[in-house]
Amino acid sequence: MSLILGFGHYLLAFYVVILSPISWLLRKYVCFPMVRTFIYMVGFGWGGLWVFDLMYNPYFVNGYHLNRMTSIWIFAIAGLVYTIVENKIWRRGQMQNEQKAT
Repeated sequence: MSLILGFGHYLLAFYVVILSPISWLLRKYVCFPMVRTFIYMVGFGWGGLWVFDLMYNPYFVNGYHLNRMTSIWIFAIAGLVYTIVENKIWRRGQMQNEQKAT
C-alpha cells in the first residue's frame, strides 16, 4: 500500500508510457493468451530482479538474508494478476461492443 501511495504517480506514468503500448502490441500480435501470460510473467519477473538489485546493496542482502528469487516470484505473480485483469477488461469491452451492435 505504501508503494502505491508513495509512488502512485510514477506507477501511472510507467503504465501509460511503457506497459500500455506493450499490452497493445502483445494483444495485436500474440494470439494465444497463455503465451501472453508467459511473456508478462517473465517480463514482470525480470522487472522484479531489476528493482531488487536497484533497491538493495549486497551488504543489506547478506545482512538480512534476502533472496532475489522472492522478488522475482512476487513480480511474476503481479504479472499474472495483470494478465487476468487485462483479459477480463478486454472481454467486458468486447461484450459491450457486441451488445451495442445488436
